Amino acid sequence: MADVEAKHAALREEDEDQVLAQEMEEEEKEKVARDAETKLGALVADQSAKGGKWDVTGEWKIRCPKFHDEDYWSDNKMTLRMYRVNGTKVSQMFAKFDFSAIKGWFRFEDPATQNVPDVSVRQKRKQRAWDSFLIPLDIKPSPEYPTWNYRWRGEWDEGYIEHYSDEYQYSIAFSGKGGCTLSGTFRTDFLEYGFEGTKLGMIDPAEASKIAIDDQWACLYDSQYLGSPK
Repeated sequence: MADVEAKHAALREEDEDQVLAQEMEEEEKEKVARDAETKLGALVADQSAKGGKWDVTGEWKIRCPKFHDEDYWSDNKMTLRMYRVNGTKVSQMFAKFDFSAIKGWFRFEDPATQNVPDVSVRQKRKQRAWDSFLIPLDIKPSPEYPTWNYRWRGEWDEGYIEHYSDEYQYSIAFSGKGGCTLSGTFRTDFLEYGFEGTKLGMIDPAEASKIAIDDQWACLYDSQYLGSPK
């Protein structure tokens, strides 16, 4: 009997040793991943700060404290891909977001429009909201303009489009070297939370020029908008 119990104890100890070894291996993998991401973030920040300016366009890793607890490396991945397109007189800044259960587009507004009082006529408000997406060429995220308002349209995994989401403004504040960290707010019919981000990749400016943001915006249609103003 004592021999049987000893064997059982030895097997339990062996199982515990295997579990501990697996946990240590996972912790080491996570540490290597964190270190690699930290180095990548530093490299991207150097590239984004060239010329003493901020370049916030590129690939961002998003973390939501409400959903990502201490396990930063959760499989619940959230990303933001930021673009800017310059025209002859004005530019537009927008981002493709993937927040796991919901995906869509952000459109950023000219910071000069942030403190303009609301108007009572609905059509004028819609016209002004679209006009505010047109940003002067020399106005970019910077220490002088770190906080930007945006509107969003998106679609849930189930195919449900979040109607009227773009009636409301939300904000993102950029900071750090090259503007490569951010914090923002986001709200849906079902969720409301803050999020944080780190820029981990650059993009080719030509990629942005291939995106017809007005068409992408219109695809996430709601009855509030009947197309871009003439």
